[in-house]
Amino acid sequence: MRCALLGLLLVAQVPSVFAQDVPEEPPPDRRIVRLLARADAAIERGAPLRAIAPLRRAAARAGTDPHLQRRVAALLAPGAAWQDHPRVLDRAAELMLSLPGETFPGARAFARFWRGEEVDLARFPVGREDEVGARQLERIAVVLIARGRLASAEQALRRALQAWPRDPALRRSLGALHVARGDLAEGIRRFREVLHAAPDDLGARLDLAAALLARGEGDEAVAHYRRAERADPSASSALAAALLELGRPADAARAAERALAHDPEHQGAWASLGLARLATGDEDGARAALRRGEADPRARQALRALNAEQE
Repeated sequence: MRCALLGLLLVAQVPSVFAQDVPEEPPPDRRIVRLLARADAAIERGAPLRAIAPLRRAAARAGTDPHLQRRVAALLAPGAAWQDHPRVLDRAAELMLSLPGETFPGARAFARFWRGEEVDLARFPVGREDEVGARQLERIAVVLIARGRLASAEQALRRALQAWPRDPALRRSLGALHVARGDLAEGIRRFREVLHAAPDDLGARLDLAAALLARGEGDEAVAHYRRAERADPSASSALAAALLELGRPADAARAAERALAHDPEHQGAWASLGLARLATGDEDGARAALRRGEADPRARQALRALNAEQE
């Protein structure tokens, strides 16, 4: 009885986007209840990889169990903390596709895409006002952009917007697509649209600032970076990098120092501080900062150049 109650309680704690597909009663097999409870505990601890083994054992006993299928689909759900973790997605996708039936078609379609299969985006299972399906399409679009498949990425984003037309994040992604194509003007227009509807959207403001900087509109870009910095101190690092690009090393150093006051281990901020010191003639200070930010490619390149000069 205790196991059954625990299983029912943990069902309620799993992400709720699939709740409508699961009966309220727990699985009748107590062994399945215990395996699902172990998987839930691993997810609760932020260790989703440890959830895979008990889910696999549960699948071997009862692959059609809706509670099991819901949990596997939840591992592939957009918005999960591990949604960009390749090993979690690899294993969850493999498990999802091994389960019998056609439940959770969006999760299955994303699993096929993640595993390298071609997915017919025109037939991707997403309905009107379907936020989960729209988010899955957005994730697919982000991967397609990284692969250089921009036409397919646009198709995915436009289908996502049909399903969830009011979402500013999707419009931001469409703007990023235009920037990736080199169409800065259209990307900037899209980012401005998002900010008009959601002035506090930090991501859109940073995207707009970066696009303006790339188009040579440095003053407006810096203004947006400064506004972002007032809303979130983590934006100081992006401001520092922009000021360096504009040839303002003293201002860049101050912005980098503000970023480091917020996050003392920020590699990009250390790199920017080192480059700013180098530009102002402080080679010793530059070396010290660049070593602290050596994970940043800019820091590694600058250190190689400094070492080459000494040889």
